[in-house]
Amino acid sequence: MSVWKTSITFIMQNFRESLIALIPMLDKSKILWHGETYDDWDIIAEALYKAMVISPINYSQGLNYLHCKELVDYEFHYQNFSNNSFIIVKNNNTNELNSFYGFETKDTFFDYVNIAILDKNTLEFKEYLTIPFLNCSFALALNKDGKISEIEELDVDQ
Repeated sequence: MSVWKTSITFIMQNFRESLIALIPMLDKSKILWHGETYDDWDIIAEALYKAMVISPINYSQGLNYLHCKELVDYEFHYQNFSNNSFIIVKNNNTNELNSFYGFETKDTFFDYVNIAILDKNTLEFKEYLTIPFLNCSFALALNKDGKISEIEELDVDQ
């Protein structure tokens, strides 16, 4: 078995690039991927997120992921994150504890990141914030028994 050394930032960038690569086919198929999207887009984006983000995390060495809280879904609203692990977005625009929510298109394809701002003590949802994707990095907030560990690098079993 081989090991893929990667980072949360890389898998999130790769996920975003995959969404962008689908745009021509989505347009040909008349599937809305921005603005008022519907079930078809949700199914596609969630499937890619599970395959490209959640799966590598689940197959990472040393995380003991089976003993940790389930990772949040793509573009799904949670009122409280205390029962979940989540992806943190790191950016100079916010120092608040946050969870990745989804990508948004403003000027170019998926050039902004929507994040859920969380209360640092209770992990309760406070508000949504949209920040530029440029210069973002990402980390896994691994929730094990209420303790959050921040993980940036992964060794994924292949």
